[in-house]
Parts: sequence; C-alpha cells; structure tokens
Amino acid sequence: MNKVIISIYKFDEEYLEFINKNYSDSKNTFVSLLELKNSGMKNLVKTFISYKKYDEVVIVFNDENYKLVESLFYVLSLSILKLNISRILPNKTKQKVSLFDRLVAIFKILFSIIETKKLVSKISEDIKLISSKNNHVLNEKSNIFYLKTNLSFGTKAGGSLGHISGVVNSLAKKLNFTYISADTPIMIDNHIKKEFINLDKVVYSIPYELNLLKLNEAFLNQTDILIQKHKPDILYQRLTRFNNSGAYLSNKYQIPLIVEYNGSEVWVQNNWGIDKLKYSKLALEMEKYVLNSADTIITVSQVLQDELIERGFDKDKIVFYPNCIDENTFDYKKFQEKDKKFLRDKLGFKEEDKILTFIGTFGAWHGVDFLANSIVKLVKTHKAELDERKVKFLLIGDGLLGEKVRAILGTDDIKEYVTFTGLIPQKEAPKYLSISDCFLSPHIKQKSKFIGSPTKLFEYMAFAKPIIASNLDQIGEVFEYKLYANKLDNFKNIINESAIVYEPDDYDDFIKSILFVVETNLDKLGENAYNMVMKKYRWNVHVEKIIERYNKINNFEVY
Repeated sequence: MNKVIISIYKFDEEYLEFINKNYSDSKNTFVSLLELKNSGMKNLVKTFISYKKYDEVVIVFNDENYKLVESLFYVLSLSILKLNISRILPNKTKQKVSLFDRLVAIFKILFSIIETKKLVSKISEDIKLISSKNNHVLNEKSNIFYLKTNLSFGTKAGGSLGHISGVVNSLAKKLNFTYISADTPIMIDNHIKKEFINLDKVVYSIPYELNLLKLNEAFLNQTDILIQKHKPDILYQRLTRFNNSGAYLSNKYQIPLIVEYNGSEVWVQNNWGIDKLKYSKLALEMEKYVLNSADTIITVSQVLQDELIERGFDKDKIVFYPNCIDENTFDYKKFQEKDKKFLRDKLGFKEEDKILTFIGTFGAWHGVDFLANSIVKLVKTHKAELDERKVKFLLIGDGLLGEKVRAILGTDDIKEYVTFTGLIPQKEAPKYLSISDCFLSPHIKQKSKFIGSPTKLFEYMAFAKPIIASNLDQIGEVFEYKLYANKLDNFKNIINESAIVYEPDDYDDFIKSILFVVETNLDKLGENAYNMVMKKYRWNVHVEKIIERYNKINNFEVY
C-alpha cells in the first residue's frame, strides 16, 4: 500500500520515528505543506492532484496551531475527492476526515477571504490613531505587557527565540511583567505571568501573506480586554510584519510603548525570502505606524540605529545594544563529560574527532552555502590534513537553503566529513554546542550593510573554543581584539584576541583559518571569548541598558 504523508512542516526526529513505527506496513512518501507553498500555488494544487495515485493521504497536524491551516488542507484535498483522507492530531491520535468536513472547509475559506478584505480597510483607519502618552518610570513597580506577536510553525529554533527568552526572563526580574503570546512559551521562566492569545477562530486563506492581519486582529482584541482588566503602565511590542496591535492599543489608552526593532521584516522578506511581498506597501505603512508610536525603540546593531535615524526617527529615543546570552543556559561549565560523550556517540563521532560546528536556520544571510562550498574545496585540496587531524563538520539546523546545502555535501567523497542534525529545539542547542571544538560564523556580504547581531556568535563564546567569523560589520566589531586570517602566517601568540576573522566571501582565508585552528593550540582564544561574553554580553546587561535609557529619555532618574 502506498501512502503520502503530508505534514505542516518537516518532521523532527521524534515525529518521524512515530510515523515510521505506525506506518511500517506501507510505502510512505513525505512532504510538508510549507515546502509545497514555497513552490507556488499552481504547483501546490498540481501536486495535490498527483496524489490520486496513492491509496491514502494522511495529513499530519504536527503543530499546536494546526487549526489555522486545517481548512486549507481540506480544501486542497478536494482535488482528490475519492481518496481516503486521514488526519493525525498533535496528540498523535488518528481520525478519518469526512467529505462533509472537507466541504465545510470551503465556506470557512470563503468567509476568511472576506474577513481579510475587511481587515485591510480597518487597518487603514487604525493607523490614523496617534496620541500623546502618559509617562511612566520603569522600575520594580512598573506593570509591563510584553507582546510576542510573531507565530511560526514547526520545531521552535533559532536566534530569535534566544533573544525573546533572554529579554523576557531578564525584564521579569526587574519589573511587574506579563508575557502575551499565541503559542507555547519557549525557554520562558515558569514563574513569569503569561496570557495566551486564542487563535481557534482564525482561518488561513488567500492571499497567504495577509493571514497575519488576522493574527494582528486577535492580538488587538484580546490584549484590549487584558489592558482594561490589568491596566499596564507600559507596552512592549517585538515588531513583526503586518502587526500593529501594540502601537494601536498604546495610542488608544495613551500608554507608553517600547518597540523592539530587529530590522524591517518587509526588507528581510523582500531581500532574503523566497518570494517578495505582494503587499509591501501595507506592511511598510503598518511598520512605520508602530515605529512612530514608539516612545523608545530598541535595536541590536549600530547599522539598525543608523537606518532608523536616516528614516527620520529621533536618535534620542533609540537604544542600541547587541544580542547577548543567558549565562544560566549557555556556559560550557554546565556540561558533564559523560553527557557530551553520549551525544557525540549518538551523532556518530569518534572520541578523537575534531568537530567544527555551525548552527543556524540556514537563511540566505547565514552563509551556510558558502560553508558547504568551502567544505568541498577543503576535502578536494586538503584531504590528507583533514584525515590526519580527524576533522568533521557538524551542521545544526535547517531552512531555506537546506536542500541546496545537503545536495552540495551529499556526494560520496564529501558526506563522510559532515553530520546534519536538522532542526533541533532551541533548548537543546547548548548541549550540541558543548561537544564542539571550533565554531563557524560564515556570514556573507550583503547588498547593503549587515543589519544583524547574530545570537549564535555570543552563544559560541560561552563554550570557550576558537571561533572563525566573517569580518562583517558588528560581527567583526564585537571582537575588539582578533586574529586576521590573512596574517596568520605571522602568528606568534595570543594575548587579548578572542576570534579569527576573515573577509566575507573569501574562500582561501576561510579555509586557511580552518586549517590553522585544527593544527594550533588556541585554548587562550576561547578563554578570552568566554571572559568577554560573561562580562559584557549577558541579557541582564542588555536589559539594564534598556531601562536606563528609557528612563533617561523620559526625564526620570536612572533606575
């Protein structure tokens, strides 16, 4: 029997084990809706029609917010009307999907499309609301609402989660704090007050990118009720695409607003995403409204601060401080040798292997394709050195460039040097970093200046091993003292240096740095990086800067 198993996103290791165990009697083909969506709507429908050749379609709702896309699945499945359709819910129970359920989904989608059109008109009115605010000092008595307005499907991983949990956990130690989100908190301290935004009535439809307006409306309406009940002194919104809920409510209730700006998500999608936004104008209008409503804007890089000033925003209300780490989670001293050995064995590494690690969501800016091509060049030109030093590469994560990278590194002569983990939960990341002997941050050149402050860079530092990093804007600037790849021939000893940097996209110097690391004792380099991150780049320090600057901007005594 042949079955096609369609999930919302790619299966993680746990889910794949469950599926293989329960469907071992059939020949299974795996595909994810998000992969199909990225191929375009026409290809998506054609693919669904092609499933007529299978005996059964099993839809796996492997995400807690599956109801958002449930109706989309059912409507698409009508293209294979006669075929048996089953579904597996997040609790792993299996049910038949009736024809009635699939027909009802048509009407849900139609109503959702109508709702989208109404929301576009409503947003145009909402963003006209601007008001003066009632100032309030930030101190231990301040009642602050934090709005995490973004939502993603799949294994929860990536630097943004480390950023969110770091800021939230540190702010909650200093303020009367409430965390508001539409999904399960990741790495958020249990004692923190939480409010959940219910999305059960939200139905995704087309155009797909405007579904975020429905999330915006859910946040706006439900947070409005919470504001009336708990009367917060300050709102904090992490700026996300097509979401102005915090800004609108700030103006409605004249509550001061802090906006966290990690770059224009409109720009990111249009420059680094698979498809450019079709509704960029609306997204930019909403983004501008949020920033104009902010009493304080927080950024993580000098480039972002300069960009905001160039766009006309007041320099005095912008706080800049790089990303950081939670030292209670990221610290090499917290990991036992027996646990590290267990993980190394599980991943297939031998005791003598020297592991060079990259972690990331395989985005266009991470340089993971540059890394893949570098590994190929290394094996072809320095195979003897790699074999002698037992060099292996560990690539943690997945994403946009995942298939491309696996294809580059999947040939018979290369694959023995590389281990892929796929996406791992964010809370598991420190464990994987703890088994590494060197860390790689191969970010590539951008059309403009690099806007980021890679969380991975600071997490790397906490494990006291050599780091090889692209000398790209803040990445190079963070390492005040560094070894330059093009000067390694003159290397004598390490004093204050904390990393090796090479010019972005320079294959020769990157490869030279790798060979240098595997042949040289650089313990001091790792120690310097560790001491620096523990002194300057902990989330408590980041949050103290925010509070200090906010109170200064608003003419309060420094907290």
